[in-house]
Amino acid sequence: MVVDLFVIVNEVIVVVVVVVVVVVVVVVVVVVVVVIVIAVVVVVVVAVVVVVVEAVV
Repeated sequence: MVVDLFVIVNEVIVVVVVVVVVVVVVVVVVVVVVVIVIAVVVVVVVAVVVVVVEAVV
């Protein structure tokens, strides 16, 4: 019984660790994607502003 319990606890710990790692990886990927998107948007906005200013001036 004790050995069975130990094995079950080990499996649960492994599953929890795997889930945590997956969640962390997903969060990191999402953050990176969001940062890239924000950077692209900023670059596009700056480019548009520069073009408009050049056109007006």
